[in-house]
Amino acid sequence: MESRKFAPIDENQGGTAVAQEPARLRKRNKTFTDVMLSVRDLHVSFKTFGGEVQALRGVSFDLYKGETLAIVGESGCGKSVTANTIMGLIPKPAGRIKNGNVLFKGKDLTKLDKSEMRKVQ
Repeated sequence: MESRKFAPIDENQGGTAVAQEPARLRKRNKTFTDVMLSVRDLHVSFKTFGGEVQALRGVSFDLYKGETLAIVGESGCGKSVTANTIMGLIPKPAGRIKNGNVLFKGKDLTKLDKSEMRKVQ
């Protein structure tokens, strides 16, 4: 689901906030074939001596052909875990994908074995 941005409110005109289409989708019609990477409802946890740590809870985004994506956030918010999960580099058995999928060019990377993932990497 795309995030929605709201136009500024002109209180002198008695206006209200109006939802706008994100600029990148207004440029041209995006289709499923334009999606290079799709991450959906990604949940990743790690087993530790103190119990299970939920590192990612519901991460979702799409990366379209020709776009660049920057993942930014505070220290410890899950940027590296997100990237490592996409690339199949989370340490096992401690780390595991509990839910969600990662589609690269329509192929679910979470279902690939090591040799198939090497070809993608």
